[in-house]
Amino acid sequence: MKKNSKVVQEWLSGKNSKSRNLFSEDGVIYSYGHHFPIAKLGNPVIITSRTYSSSTGRHVGIVQRALSEHYRKYIIAPPDCGIEFCKNKFIEFYEQMIQKLLSSHLRSRTLKFYYNSKIKMFQDMIELIQKMN
Repeated sequence: MKKNSKVVQEWLSGKNSKSRNLFSEDGVIYSYGHHFPIAKLGNPVIITSRTYSSSTGRHVGIVQRALSEHYRKYIIAPPDCGIEFCKNKFIEFYEQMIQKLLSSHLRSRTLKFYYNSKIKMFQDMIELIQKMN
């Protein structure tokens, strides 16, 4: 049986692949079944923000790390969009995340770098989305 990391690598190459509980078909990678799509290939890749269990959370993490390691641009979808692109919902979601991070940032004395990097990530995603059709 293939390892999950191998399935992700093959998915990034555009191939269909399968392990025991992670598989890809037609540019989409799934955790456990078609009911839980993790990400869809594209420019940028759209990745879910949803989690269902600790194992699906690990699957999402494997996909995010692989995308980062391969310098692939990705955007995180709001929970109510799944992996479909909804421009206005994406921007609204990121703006809300930035506001939450800013309020946490003001209260934190030790995690300022963490909050700054997350805020920058969401600002970059907004900029990327605004350039998309």
